[in-house]
Amino acid sequence: MKPILYIVIPCYNEEEVLPITKDLFLNKLKELISKEKISDSSRVMFVNDGSKDSTWEIIKKLALEDEHFIGITQSRNRGHQNAVLAGLMEAKDKCDITISIDCDGQDDINAMNEMVDEYLEGSEIVYGVRSKRDTDTFFKRATAEGFYKVLNIMGAEVVFNHADYRLVSSRVLNEFANFKEVNLFLRGMFPLVGFKSTSVYYERNERIAGESHYPLKKMLALAFDGITSLSIKPIRMITSFGFIVALVSFIFIIVSIIQKFVGTTVTGWTSTIAVICFVSGVQLICMGVLGEYIGKIYMEVKHRPRYIISKMEQKKGAGRIAKWDNARWILITLVVICHFFENYLGNPVANSLFFYVYTFHMPAFFLIAGLFSKKTVEDRRIDKVAPYILIYIFIKIVNWIVQMIIYGKYTSINWFVESGVAWFALAMFFMYIITFYTKRFKPVYVFVLSVVIAMILGYTGENTDIFCWMRIVNFYPFFYLGYVISIEDITKWLENKKIKVMAIISLITYFVICYVGIDKIFWLRFLLTGRSGYYRLEYGMAYGPLIRLGVYVISFFIVFMFLSIMPKRRFILSKIGQRSLSVYVFHYVFIYIYMASSLYKYLPYKYPNKWWLFIVAIGIVVTFICGTKWPDALCKWIMNSNIKYRKNAKQ
Repeated sequence: MKPILYIVIPCYNEEEVLPITKDLFLNKLKELISKEKISDSSRVMFVNDGSKDSTWEIIKKLALEDEHFIGITQSRNRGHQNAVLAGLMEAKDKCDITISIDCDGQDDINAMNEMVDEYLEGSEIVYGVRSKRDTDTFFKRATAEGFYKVLNIMGAEVVFNHADYRLVSSRVLNEFANFKEVNLFLRGMFPLVGFKSTSVYYERNERIAGESHYPLKKMLALAFDGITSLSIKPIRMITSFGFIVALVSFIFIIVSIIQKFVGTTVTGWTSTIAVICFVSGVQLICMGVLGEYIGKIYMEVKHRPRYIISKMEQKKGAGRIAKWDNARWILITLVVICHFFENYLGNPVANSLFFYVYTFHMPAFFLIAGLFSKKTVEDRRIDKVAPYILIYIFIKIVNWIVQMIIYGKYTSINWFVESGVAWFALAMFFMYIITFYTKRFKPVYVFVLSVVIAMILGYTGENTDIFCWMRIVNFYPFFYLGYVISIEDITKWLENKKIKVMAIISLITYFVICYVGIDKIFWLRFLLTGRSGYYRLEYGMAYGPLIRLGVYVISFFIVFMFLSIMPKRRFILSKIGQRSLSVYVFHYVFIYIYMASSLYKYLPYKYPNKWWLFIVAIGIVVTFICGTKWPDALCKWIMNSNIKYRKNAKQ
């Protein structure tokens, strides 16, 4: 699987250089994508550090024009280190690797190729190290190299001639997030995290435009932060110096006493003052250093936020792949239409469409869900999964209230049994939880075992709606397959022209089979829905596992054929694919209303040959209504519930 890369670029008053360097970063990103080293979901993230010029306006324009750019801005200027940290922390949950680099174009961006190669070979941190400093003045070269030497002498573990040009994996960043220091010195903190690291060497160029934002004053402040943040050696040096001074003073006192008895002492004002001044100076130095450390402690105990993001700019739809949104849009539309048709089963048209769609619509949904579950599963984000329980409860309550209003009958809610639409939310929850614990095993073993279990459990009885366990078991192989395969690899395979031709032929052929032979195959619908065991099969239970396996083969094949013909471009209705959950949650309310109306019986009676066209149209309209802004906002509010999450890989 190709990694998702975010290039994090801190910006402070870069209006002169940003219009020039943005093309360099974008071209490098596209180059790495074209070489298939990184995913096409990779992005360039600009972090505006409270600039006073038009830097943020430039970033906003870039982000709105090109989906490859993302812009975030801090509420005020927080300094270079905090700006880098803000970008890394905002990017770590969206990508696999980050590369931090300054905006001025001095660092050689071609070194990113080697950085990514080193990551692919197993390194979690790759430091960009200057091979030489020929472009620096003598003063800057001497002070910079002296800075690194002093840091090492003081006990700070830093990479010589490395600044903030580095590749860091999301795994490292998740652990780095546990470092709560306010006084940041990133180039010295990352080595503390550990993990496998290496270095790549490059030559630094002259600044393309503008002026450096790191004058001597800031460099000295950074150096002092580095020493005091990473090392307690100065305190130990002070202690040692204190012992030496005390020893010398003790020797001097002894010598003075001896001289007193010998009679060679001369009272001298100069010597007295010299000793007093010397001791006073030592005391002041020691107090100053100790005060600095106390000041650091003072800042740390306040636990102030190290950065505050005030805005984020990104092109609408950026970060999403249109093909999968289109698939969700068409699938959820088919779900709604088939749920309307489900009330007319027995009619050849309804039976044919029902059987055809049920072959692939829920399997495809779970496969796509698995494709985009990787980040949540790898980080064991229970806070992203638990809200599905809330969605389950919400659907049951809403449908219960609607039925009460329409039919006027009071019925209690059985929270543990679900025969309606709420099962999907419960299934998503349990599939994630199962995958949390199966990810450590070889994928082929887990996949085969999940299929075998589904084949065996078909011999169970009728109580399959308790916690929807039968449907969870039946559809889990689709979810797990989506989890283990690469989005980039499957997209590339599906876009093959030969596959597309085969897909069109296969889907048309299968539809003809479903329409012409529906009377002979409709008895298999129980396996397609995932609710029933083998006891409901026409040919008895003996051949149940083989029939289930055959259904799996057909479903997997039709799912991939369906996904192959999904367009790559974004349409107006593609947004419904982003809101498929809200459509699923609310669409059954309209079905209850339809069933209680006269249209339910009127349409087939009035239009015996064309009634199904009206049902299709109603289903499309209901999909559109449920996929509007307000239903989606409610579902997002539920899914983004404030559930406490501790970032601990072992939790």
